[in-house]
Amino acid sequence: YWGDVQRARWVAEAGLERMRAIEGYQFDGNELTARAYLFAGMSNRRFGETYCEVVFSAPYETDTGEAQPKSVAFSRAIPHFQAAITQGTSSGAADIVTAAHAGLADVYVGLGDWAQAMTH
Repeated sequence: YWGDVQRARWVAEAGLERMRAIEGYQFDGNELTARAYLFAGMSNRRFGETYCEVVFSAPYETDTGEAQPKSVAFSRAIPHFQAAITQGTSSGAADIVTAAHAGLADVYVGLGDWAQAMTH
C-alpha cells in the first residue's frame, strides 16, 4: 500500500510540473489543472492519514528521503487543495472546489486545527 500511495502522490505532483511545461497548454483556469491539484492534495492527505511517519524523496530538491512526522504530509496537502480551489473556481468546476474544501477540512483535523477544519 505504501508504494501505491507514494506513486499516486508522485504522479500527481510531477504531473503538475509536466503540465505547466507543455507548450501552448492553458495551465491556469483549466479544470484538468484543478483536478491534478485535487489528486495531489488527496494523495498527500491519505499518506498522512495512513502512516505515522512519511518519507519524500527525489526528484524534488526539498525532499531528503528522511522519515518525518505525518503532519508534514498534511501540511504538504494544503497548498495543493488551495490551488485546486483557485483553479476549480476559475474554471467553473464546482465539484472539484467542493472536494478540495472537504480535503482541507480533513487535513486540518489531522493537524488538530479544528477552527480551520470547521471553516472548510
